[in-house]
Formats: sequence, C-alpha cells, structure tokens
Amino acid sequence: MTSLCVIVPIYNVEPYLEECLDSLLHQEIDDYEVILVNDGSTDGSQRIIDRYVAAYPRIFRAVWQENQGLSAARNTGLTYCTKEFVAFLDSDDFISENGYSAVLSAMQKDNADIGVFESVWRYPDGRQEHRPTLPPFLGEFNVRTSILSHCSANNRIFRTSLWRESGWQFPVGLWYEDLAIIPAFSTLTDRIFLYPFPLHQYRQREGSIMSRGKYSPRCMEIIPACQNVYSLLHGKGFEAELEYLLTFQLCYYASFRFLAFQKYEEIRTCLAALAALYPHWEQNGYYKERPFLFRFYCRLLRRGHFRLASLLAKCRGKN
Repeated sequence: MTSLCVIVPIYNVEPYLEECLDSLLHQEIDDYEVILVNDGSTDGSQRIIDRYVAAYPRIFRAVWQENQGLSAARNTGLTYCTKEFVAFLDSDDFISENGYSAVLSAMQKDNADIGVFESVWRYPDGRQEHRPTLPPFLGEFNVRTSILSHCSANNRIFRTSLWRESGWQFPVGLWYEDLAIIPAFSTLTDRIFLYPFPLHQYRQREGSIMSRGKYSPRCMEIIPACQNVYSLLHGKGFEAELEYLLTFQLCYYASFRFLAFQKYEEIRTCLAALAALYPHWEQNGYYKERPFLFRFYCRLLRRGHFRLASLLAKCRGKN
C-alpha cells in the first residue's frame, strides 16, 4: 500500500486556506496524512486549522512554531513525516481533485522515486495559464533535463527516503529556496518521471513576496540560492545542465526583477557571480540552442547595455 504525507506551511493565508485544505480532502489515498505547520500566523489561520483537525483527525495533524519562514516550516513538517512518499503544498495554492492519487498510481507502475507534474498559474483577474514544467526546447524529460525543469517543490512527489538519506533540508531564511535544492535531486536517483497532468494550482497573489510588482533587496538572494545548488550538483556529472541552469537564473530570469526598477548594479553583481563559476557560459550547449533574441538579450546584459535590454524585454512582453 502506497502512503503519502503532504506538508503544508501556513503563514497568514486565511482567505485561501480553506480552498487549499478542501482540495487535500479530495484525494483517494488509503494511507494519507497532511501536516499543517502554522509558522506563527497572526490572522485567523489557526482557527481554520483547528476546525479541520477536529473534523478530520485521521488526515490532518497540526504543528505550531514561531515564525521562521517557509523553508523552516517545510523542514519542521519533514521531521513529522512517517509515510513512504512526501509532497509539499503552499497554503495559498491547491491541488486538483485526485491529483496526488493519479501521480502516485503512475509512480507505482514506474517504480519512480520522484514524480513531477504540471502547474496551472492562476491570476487575480481570473486568467489561468499552463506553463510547461519542462521548457519545450529541451525535448523529452529525463534525469538531465529534469534539472532544467520548473524547480518548484510544489509540483513533485518525493520518496521520503531521498530526504532522510541525503540529510538535505530547505535553506532557512533564504528566498528562492526551491532553486537552492530541488534541481539537485537528480543526483540522488535516475527514477524521475514527468506525468503530464496540470494538477498544481499555483496562485499568483498581488503583494506576495515573489511578486514582480514590487522590489525587495532580498531579490539578491538568488545568488546564494544558485551557489547552494552549485555546491550540491557540481562535480556530479551534470556540469552542462548546471551551467545553463545558473545562466538562465542569474542572467536571464534575475534581470527582469532588476531592470523594472533600474537596479543595474544588482544585475552586474549577478553576472559577476555567474562568471565566477562559469566564465564561458555563452559557449554552453543548451544556451546555444536558444533562439537568437534570447541570446541577444543576454549578450546585451553581459555588455552592460541595460537600457537596450530593458527595451527589448518590454517589446517582447517580458517586463
């Protein structure tokens, strides 16, 4: 019998929490637990937690801690996990009906250690967008390309022993905590499969910590996150994938947060961090497969032509 633990970190998400917990009730799994980690919420989240634990004590288990952040709440949940498989779900998101059930069933057939599935991005204006977990230019999903897939903990089910035996945890107090660790799981098993089901409902909230509508100096934490995943992956036989992952994150992805606020020194710092690890990143095979405009945009950034890069990004609707 397959068993699953879902860890839900909770911090001041009262308007969304019931939808999240209701979605977890609609999973046909015999041996199943949901660990609700209240990370010091100051709103009415605890009242909702208490109500669900009282109504469904065989499924929900509550843990409370002082506020320490998302990573610490996930790590706390892992210490209470007793099931064969584990998943993570942010408390403002939700999972499709029987979504976990479907992936677990497929994982059993494939003897998978990690099951990856698709996410649907849901916007405040009601729009929904399916962004492929694996960028189309990479072709088929495999152990190598899994490193370059959307690196979220929320669209994966893991065999719990991978966490136990590696001793890995989410880095506490760091933004981009998923980037810092999730791609490195490809070094732990070759039984990673993508199941093309759009199951994870990823809510895009205005004012959330990762919203592009505002700037925070903590956006610079993308650098230590990349350095962390580099320390886990470097020398493990995935150098081309690691180099492209860091190129995409520190050059391309990071630039959109900084260009919008004319944070040019921050872009230079990110590029310097990339060059310190991979000075010849423009020769990377994955990078060379990208379209001309992608490479031209990155070249503008590398040469310090930030205003031109910003104009190009706006023309392409990327900023």
